[in-house]
Amino acid sequence: MSGVYIHIPFCARKCAYCDFASWPGRQADWRRYVRAVEEEIRAVGGGPAETVFFGGGTPTLMTGAQIGRMLDTLRGCFVLAADAEITMEGNPGTLTRENLESYRAAGVNRLSLGVQSLDDGLLRNIGRIHTSGEAKAAVAMARAAGFDNLNLDLMLGLPGQTPEQWARTLSEAIAL
Repeated sequence: MSGVYIHIPFCARKCAYCDFASWPGRQADWRRYVRAVEEEIRAVGGGPAETVFFGGGTPTLMTGAQIGRMLDTLRGCFVLAADAEITMEGNPGTLTRENLESYRAAGVNRLSLGVQSLDDGLLRNIGRIHTSGEAKAAVAMARAAGFDNLNLDLMLGLPGQTPEQWARTLSEAIAL
C-alpha cells in the first residue's frame, strides 16, 4: 500500500504539548505554501497511491479551494485508487459547516478530529482553542456535511487527568 502525506504547518495557536513543525499567525504564507506543495507534488509525483493524509499543524485552517487545488494536482500526478481514503486532520475550533462541505466536495472522505479531551479544564491546560461543546458540535457538523468516516484523537495521561475524567471522555466520545 502506498500513500501520500501532505503536512500543513499552520495552526491558530501552538498547543503546549506539540512537537510538530507548525507555526501560528502565518496566514500571509498560506497561498505561497499551497503553490510550493503543488510544485513538490509535480516534482515527486508518479505511481499509485491508495491514501492521502493532510496532517499538521491544522489543515482545517485551509480553505476547501486550497485543499482542492492540492488534491487536483495530486490527481494529475499520481494514480489515486478509486476508493482512496483521503484524510484531513482538523481542530474542532477551526471547523465551519461551509469548509466541511467544501472539503467533501474536493474529495476529502475522512476526518481525524483532534479532540484530545472532552474536559474543558484539561483542554485549557494543554492550550487547545476549542471546548468540549465545540468538539461535540464539530462532530455533528461533520456528519451533516456528509462525513461518515471520522475519528476522534484522544489523549490519555494528560497532566492532572484523573481516571474519572478519562472514563467520562471515553463515554462521551463513544456516544458521538
